[in-house]
Amino acid sequence: MNKKFLAAVLAAVMLSAFTACGKDENNAIDTDISVSAASEVNSMNAATPDSPDKPKKELIPYDYPYDTEKIKADLIGYGEELGLYYDDSVTMQNATSITNNQTKAAANGKALEQWCKKDLDSIEKLAKYQNLDVEEVGFNIIIYDSPNYDGEYIIGIYAQT
Repeated sequence: MNKKFLAAVLAAVMLSAFTACGKDENNAIDTDISVSAASEVNSMNAATPDSPDKPKKELIPYDYPYDTEKIKADLIGYGEELGLYYDDSVTMQNATSITNNQTKAAANGKALEQWCKKDLDSIEKLAKYQNLDVEEVGFNIIIYDSPNYDGEYIIGIYAQT
């Protein structure tokens, strides 16, 4: 359950109990008790996950907002590690293998990275399956704005065998 919700319920119960018990002879609420209950709730809220003291998740280039230049450099490096060669003349029009990955603001950046790298793995496996020399397979990474979603991208991975 949400800690803030529990803290609010606890504060309401405590305040109700203190209101019933914490009255002086003039039927006035003892504000010291109410203030201490409120400060207890505030200290509980300070320890919740929304606290600025909690370390933020470190973003990778594949997380929103995307660092397209770093994504492209990372994928080129990965493809070259597989033995493929980077060839910026490979386009959607002359490629023999085309895969596109749509970014989504709510998607996990690590998953997006894995999808893109699996596409490069598939190109390498396809070349080997076709008895091609992997070093002769040119590939290109083209990242362009998504026509359907503002601030989102298509990561195009194109290969020519």
